[in-house]
Amino acid sequence: MVFVAMQGQKADGIQFTAQAIAAGAAAIVAEQSSPGPSAVPWVVVTSARLARALLSTEFLEHPSRAMRVVGVTGTDGKKTMSYLCAAILE
Repeated sequence: MVFVAMQGQKADGIQFTAQAIAAGAAAIVAEQSSPGPSAVPWVVVTSARLARALLSTEFLEHPSRAMRVVGVTGTDGKKTMSYLCAAILE
Protein backbone atom coordinates (compact mmCIF):
# COMPACT_ATOMS: atom_id res chain seq x y z
CA MET A 1 0.00 0.00 0.00
CA VAL A 2 1.19 3.52 -0.81
CA PHE A 3 -0.11 6.42 1.25
CA VAL A 4 -0.62 9.69 -0.60
CA ALA A 5 -0.65 12.58 1.87
CA MET A 6 -2.89 15.32 0.49
CA GLN A 7 -3.86 18.68 1.91
CA GLY A 8 -7.58 18.72 2.72
CA GLN A 9 -9.91 21.49 3.81
CA LYS A 10 -9.75 20.50 7.48
CA ALA A 11 -6.65 18.32 7.79
CA ASP A 12 -3.28 17.75 6.18
CA GLY A 13 -2.48 14.17 5.16
CA ILE A 14 1.04 14.61 6.55
CA GLN A 15 -0.54 14.33 10.02
CA PHE A 16 -1.53 10.73 9.25
CA THR A 17 1.73 9.38 7.84
CA ALA A 18 2.83 7.66 11.06
CA GLN A 19 -0.56 5.97 11.29
CA ALA A 20 -0.31 4.91 7.63
CA ILE A 21 3.16 3.44 8.18
CA ALA A 22 1.93 1.57 11.26
CA ALA A 23 -0.93 0.18 9.14
CA GLY A 24 1.54 -1.17 6.58
CA ALA A 25 2.17 1.59 4.05
CA ALA A 26 5.19 0.68 1.93
CA ALA A 27 5.84 4.29 0.87
CA ILE A 28 4.62 7.85 1.41
CA VAL A 29 3.91 10.27 -1.44
CA ALA A 30 3.62 13.91 -0.38
CA GLU A 31 4.16 17.49 -1.51
CA GLN A 32 6.69 18.09 1.25
CA SER A 33 9.64 16.22 2.63
CA SER A 34 9.42 14.00 5.67
CA PRO A 35 9.28 15.93 8.96
CA GLY A 36 11.80 13.48 10.39
CA PRO A 37 13.36 10.09 9.79
CA SER A 38 10.99 7.74 7.99
CA ALA A 39 10.81 3.95 8.14
CA VAL A 40 9.62 3.82 4.51
CA PRO A 41 10.59 5.60 1.28
CA TRP A 42 9.22 9.15 1.09
CA VAL A 43 8.56 10.52 -2.41
CA VAL A 44 8.16 14.29 -2.80
CA VAL A 45 5.96 15.38 -5.72
CA THR A 46 4.68 18.69 -7.04
CA SER A 47 1.02 17.61 -6.91
CA ALA A 48 -0.15 14.83 -4.58
CA ARG A 49 -3.54 14.76 -6.30
CA LEU A 50 -1.97 14.19 -9.71
CA ALA A 51 0.35 11.56 -8.22
CA ARG A 52 -2.66 9.76 -6.72
CA ALA A 53 -4.43 9.80 -10.09
CA LEU A 54 -1.39 8.44 -11.92
CA LEU A 55 -0.73 5.76 -9.29
CA SER A 56 -4.38 4.68 -9.32
CA THR A 57 -4.63 4.40 -13.09
CA GLU A 58 -1.40 2.38 -13.20
CA PHE A 59 -2.48 0.11 -10.33
CA LEU A 60 -5.85 -0.51 -12.00
CA GLU A 61 -4.15 -1.16 -15.35
CA HIS A 62 -5.55 1.90 -17.15
CA PRO A 63 -9.29 1.08 -17.02
CA SER A 64 -10.24 3.91 -19.38
CA ARG A 65 -8.34 2.14 -22.17
CA ALA A 66 -10.81 -0.75 -21.97
CA MET A 67 -13.98 1.35 -22.08
CA ARG A 68 -15.46 4.27 -23.93
CA VAL A 69 -15.11 7.49 -21.99
CA VAL A 70 -17.10 10.60 -22.90
CA GLY A 71 -16.93 13.87 -20.98
CA VAL A 72 -19.89 16.25 -21.03
CA THR A 73 -19.27 19.76 -19.68
CA GLY A 74 -21.09 23.07 -19.70
CA THR A 75 -23.86 24.80 -17.81
CA ASP A 76 -26.99 23.49 -19.54
CA GLY A 77 -28.06 20.16 -21.03
CA LYS A 78 -25.53 17.79 -19.46
CA LYS A 79 -28.14 15.26 -18.38
CA THR A 80 -29.86 15.28 -21.78
CA MET A 81 -26.55 15.05 -23.63
CA SER A 82 -25.33 12.17 -21.44
CA TYR A 83 -28.53 10.22 -22.17
CA LEU A 84 -28.18 10.93 -25.90
CA CYS A 85 -24.54 9.79 -25.89
CA ALA A 86 -25.44 6.62 -24.01
CA ALA A 87 -28.23 5.82 -26.50
CA ILE A 88 -25.95 6.43 -29.48
CA LEU A 89 -23.11 4.34 -28.08
CA GLU A 90 -25.39 1.46 -27.09
